[in-house]
Amino acid sequence: MDKVSSLLSRVLSKRGLKDEADASYIVHTANDWLKVNGAPENAIATMLKNGVLVISVPTAIAGQECYALNEDLLLALQKKFPSSRPIQIRIQRSKESVVA
Repeated sequence: MDKVSSLLSRVLSKRGLKDEADASYIVHTANDWLKVNGAPENAIATMLKNGVLVISVPTAIAGQECYALNEDLLLALQKKFPSSRPIQIRIQRSKESVVA
């Protein structure tokens, strides 16, 4: 009898959803890492596409703070996810960050 964890992986692969599920889990893990390691509280990892993790920040200062954490986050993700290795982190300003 198969374990549930192996069944889930096979079902996702069969349906063509494994890459999307892996990317979602990497984004979730990156957000947890950002909270624990002193990133600005409004910095959010939003997506992983083609090996590039996108972190959205509202201000340039928050972007600079995240930029300082880039290498550590990238190494942590590459260590935890060797098969779906993120290769780059891109920081972008969120569109809602308009100063009134």
